[in-house]
Amino acid sequence: MDPMEKLLREYGDKEITKESFWEPELAALKAQTEHDWSIAPSNPGRIDKEDFLHFFDEKVKDINRSLLESKQRGRNGIEYTTIIGLPQKFATVALREWKPITIFDMKVPMTHKGYCLAVRTIRRPLYDGGAALLLAVEDSAGDVAYLKLFNYAPLIDATNKEREAVYPVGQVLVIREPTYVFESRDLSIPFIKVESPSDIILFDMNQKSALPWKSDLNTSIPPGPSTGEAWRAEGLKSFKAKGWFSCAIHFTNCIRLGYEIQVSRLNRSEAYLRLGWYNYAYHDSKDALDSGTLSADLKRKAVMRMIKAQYGLGKYRDILETAKELPNDMDVVEWSAKASRRMEEQTTGNFDWDSILVQSQNPSYSIDIGNFTGPVEVKTGRDGSRGTFVTRDVEAGELLMFHKPLCSWKSSENLTHDLQVGLRRIFLPLGAAAEGRDSYLFLCKIIQSCWENRKLYQTILSLYGGEHARKPNTYPPPLITDDPPLMDPLTPEGDIDVEYIDGVVNANAFLLSYELRERGLFELASLINHSCLPSACREFFGGCISVRALRNMKKGEEITVPYLLASESYDEKRYRFMRTWRFKCACPLCEADSKDSVADREKRRALSKEIQRNALISGGLDRKGLERTRKLCEDLKATYGDSHSTITGGVKYELAKALLYYADFVDRLARSTRGIDLKKLSITSRMDSLAFFGLKVLDRSMSGPLPDGTQELAAPVDMSSISIEYDSCIFNMLRISKTFTDLKQNTRAKRWLDAAVHVGKLYNGGGRQTFMTLNKSYL
Repeated sequence: MDPMEKLLREYGDKEITKESFWEPELAALKAQTEHDWSIAPSNPGRIDKEDFLHFFDEKVKDINRSLLESKQRGRNGIEYTTIIGLPQKFATVALREWKPITIFDMKVPMTHKGYCLAVRTIRRPLYDGGAALLLAVEDSAGDVAYLKLFNYAPLIDATNKEREAVYPVGQVLVIREPTYVFESRDLSIPFIKVESPSDIILFDMNQKSALPWKSDLNTSIPPGPSTGEAWRAEGLKSFKAKGWFSCAIHFTNCIRLGYEIQVSRLNRSEAYLRLGWYNYAYHDSKDALDSGTLSADLKRKAVMRMIKAQYGLGKYRDILETAKELPNDMDVVEWSAKASRRMEEQTTGNFDWDSILVQSQNPSYSIDIGNFTGPVEVKTGRDGSRGTFVTRDVEAGELLMFHKPLCSWKSSENLTHDLQVGLRRIFLPLGAAAEGRDSYLFLCKIIQSCWENRKLYQTILSLYGGEHARKPNTYPPPLITDDPPLMDPLTPEGDIDVEYIDGVVNANAFLLSYELRERGLFELASLINHSCLPSACREFFGGCISVRALRNMKKGEEITVPYLLASESYDEKRYRFMRTWRFKCACPLCEADSKDSVADREKRRALSKEIQRNALISGGLDRKGLERTRKLCEDLKATYGDSHSTITGGVKYELAKALLYYADFVDRLARSTRGIDLKKLSITSRMDSLAFFGLKVLDRSMSGPLPDGTQELAAPVDMSSISIEYDSCIFNMLRISKTFTDLKQNTRAKRWLDAAVHVGKLYNGGGRQTFMTLNKSYL
């Protein structure tokens, strides 16, 4: 039985809570983890180096064998499980306050607060296929340890060659506040667990370490480059292989050795652009330009890279200033024109919606816009809850925001797409699991962006981070006018709270495209609250989000959108709300539905599915089948309590859907019998459906002159408030128009067609011709 159906049957009218979703497997894992951490920390003793290296080498063989088998199996490859016990730790202690510690002095299980551990790698790095980079390390005393580096974003979706370039044998690193634990399934060798990339500091390989290493390194592994020319050659190789992170590191080494410094800066800035590190790219290209030593060709490269970096940062006005360096360059002129268009969009909110709507039918379409924010503000209540509100009166259809994501990821960005492994991340305190590598690679993309973009990081910290997270920072976040230039690409700009970022992604990220497996995280849209009777609708176009008012709104009214299909049944929604977002909806629709008995709600749900199933079956097109479907609709209507319409204003989504399916049945029968009575029944049923969807029908007449006071051009429905189920409403209106045409009621047919076009415009801003193109299957 489906898990949702099983739980709903078990709970009946009992309240569904987060504890309702605890599976026995997860409960056992949680209990085991809590037991492991309840044990008093103790010293595990010194690990024999030969035994450890044998253990690590066998681990490498096992993982490589598993990855190869998984690749050969294709889609049925191995699934890796990563257990996440909150909190995911990250250090905040300043460098001057650290105290050194050795591997032998560390205890298990324990996070060594205020301490740092200096080690070097003694084997090539290994990716475990899931969420960790595995390293074999030793300290200066010769003691060895097994290091698991989680969430090191630039190297999760990378090649082994790039990982080895970043963590070559002999790389010295300092671990901030190391956590030492046993694997729950293997108590033979403990490991050092690092969950934030900001807890790792790598030392310059070009400088000799001051630490007196007791043992020699494995000399069978050839040493890395030692000259600027050699590092340049490695950098060019990495660039051709699309290893942007290692490329940036190689050219950093060129700069450190004083080799072609300004050219190396320009090369590194291009690698940063590919990484999406626009702040670093800007500073590198600007420093090269300001040096005054560049040839005309290199100056052009510096200017173009500055402009691209400014564009990525959304600093469109600065582009116009930078463009003065090369005012006659055609590419510079083109980028200046793009920047001017983005500024105009930000100010006016004028977009070519007809072009956007038509092109967005292509799943791979991507749009470039300047973020527009209309009359919207964020308010915080006395209880700390936040929401978005309109700052003036707005009309139905008005654009409230059209934004690019803070960060997005799509499957085409997956460089190791041939790695056919699954990934299941279990969040123990939540009793939940995230399935698939895609969601984790999206998290890594955000961590990678926060690596150098503190403005983005502060914005994310101001969003809701889930039930176990601390209170979010104040919104809007503090203004950061300019991030500082990068000192070292290996070290993040500041501390990174991976747990909070993870929580924000789980609570707020959207699936933008099912076909492209595209995900996105938005800023202001993440602060819009839910309602099943919303005041606004959201839609995605080319990876961007638009939010429009569904009805006329007064200044100070809250903007709400549905997190799920509003027409889903009450019990299905309460299941999904608690499972995904851990809240119980208290909107008027859910209040009204909750007053109906469990038996009535279950009957309504069953009848809805039966009516939909019957509508999809072509057989039974006769009067008996029609009467049977009508009776099902009447039975469904009877499941609503007397107070339901009063509370919701007449909205009954499931009944509206049922009547739409019933009208489809009537239409099919009318086509086969050419019965005028059936055509009129279809119109009546569709008008009833519109009313239960929440659209006020002003003219129900089907023949004769228009009602008194009605002008020919007036809409037959109230356009001051449209339903969130706009697709179904538009379909109903188009079918009504077609049926009026069949009945030779051309004036009414035109009025209903015009009404459908207008609802479409209120919903997405498109014109009549675009509406016809998008709805040609209905027409």
